Parts: sequence; structure tokens; C-alpha cells
Amino acid sequence: MFKRLIISLTKPPQLVLFMKDSYKRIILYLILLPLILVIPSAIRFAINPDMSVAQYNALSEVLEADFNLQGSTIDDGVFSTTLSQTAQFDYFQITTTTTALNAYSMTFYFDTDKVILYLGTTSYRDLSYVSLGIENYTFDFTDSNNVTLLANAIRTLYNTQQLTNYIQLMSVYFIGLVDFLIVVLMLAVIDYFIIPNQPFPFKLRFKLSVYGSTIYIFAELIFILTNISQLNFISIIIAYAYHIWIYRSIKIIPKGVNLNGDIK
Repeated sequence: MFKRLIISLTKPPQLVLFMKDSYKRIILYLILLPLILVIPSAIRFAINPDMSVAQYNALSEVLEADFNLQGSTIDDGVFSTTLSQTAQFDYFQITTTTTALNAYSMTFYFDTDKVILYLGTTSYRDLSYVSLGIENYTFDFTDSNNVTLLANAIRTLYNTQQLTNYIQLMSVYFIGLVDFLIVVLMLAVIDYFIIPNQPFPFKLRFKLSVYGSTIYIFAELIFILTNISQLNFISIIIAYAYHIWIYRSIKIIPKGVNLNGDIK
């Protein structure tokens, strides 16, 4: 597997030597290669598994802009309000009503005496207002300190779990896998119709495309690491250039032609 990876990146014309690889090997390669895209997120979570700075800033902004509970209070650890409010950002929700729960969101629900973290519609973690340090709190976001205090409380609850990190890693992998499969199929189809002079059936072109698109994954990795993912279309261009390189290196010898130049 490693040999095919190195040749795919450095000597793509030699990939024709692997056209007879079994589909079991090809599919295994196809499944394993996108794991490379998980590496940056895995390292980040290993170093700092807590809520990211970007998430925290987004949380603070949405609390101030959309979570209007003006005048509501938490007194001696008991939350009291007549307002039903829900604020959303990314896949997060902050709400005062369980009717907002849905299968696709992580929800911070303000209950009577605690904040409950829901994953989908399932209660997963909770901390009392006393534990969060907001047992006596007034929802007045004209004071930036109140926004910070509430955002810190929600972040504290979020940081008690790590399941979302695993979910995000799985999401990165499956998105990468689907993207890779689409690119492989797309380039195999393009090769079939635009480079027809090589008499290879589609299944062989697909195998070549799996190996020939390895550069796509590594180009994507570079764009992720340099934080310029908006240029990821260049990855497809590079992968297509590799396909052209592969097919242009293939020499078709007509039947009956002697390699020494004589016609049999």
C-alpha cells in the first residue's frame, strides 16, 4: 500500500503496473487514503480538546445578538423567565424551550436549576447554575461582562464532554471520503471520453484514477494546513494533470509490430 502511495505521488506513469490490482486492494486504498485529511483535526483536538476560540467568539456574538432574555434572572440557582428564546450558530443551539430540540443540533437548554447539554434529542451532560458560577445572574447584555460570564458558563459545560470531537473527526473523514470518490469517478469518466486512444475499459481507468488521484488528497491536506481551503479547486486541476501525465506516458504497440521496428 505504501509503495503505491509513493509511486502515485512521485512516478505516476508507473501506476500502469498496478492496473491488475484486485478490487479489494483498490477499495481498501480508496477507504484508507482520506484518513490523511483527519490528521490536522486530530492533532488540534489532542492539543486542545476544548471549545475553539472561533466557536467561543461565535457563541458570544449570537448570545448578544439573538438570545433576548432581557429582565430574566437566575436567583439562588433557580432560573425564571416567561420568554421562549432560541439562538443558533453552526450546529449549536441555546434555548429556553425543549421544543427547539432536534436530531441535528447540539443544544444548551436552560432548565429550572441547571443547563443541560443535549446531543440531538438526548440529554448528555448537565451542570447546575451554582456549579457554573451564575447562580445569581441577570440577562442584561448591554453589559459586555454579562455576555462573557454566560459564554464562559456554556463553554464550561461544553468542555465536560469529548464526544463532539469524535463526531467532528468522523465528519471530516466521511466528507473527505465522499469528495475523493467523486473526484476519482469524475476523472475516470473524463479520461474515458477525452482520452479514448488507450483501449482500456472503464474499470481499469477507475483503478488508475484511484491511484492517480492520490495527489488530490495531499493537495487538500496542504490547503487545510495553510488555511486556504477556498482554493481547493486547484487540487482537482492538479489531479487531472497527473491523469494526463499517466495516459500520455502509455505507449500502445499495435498487434503485429516488432519492438525492433520490423513488421511481422
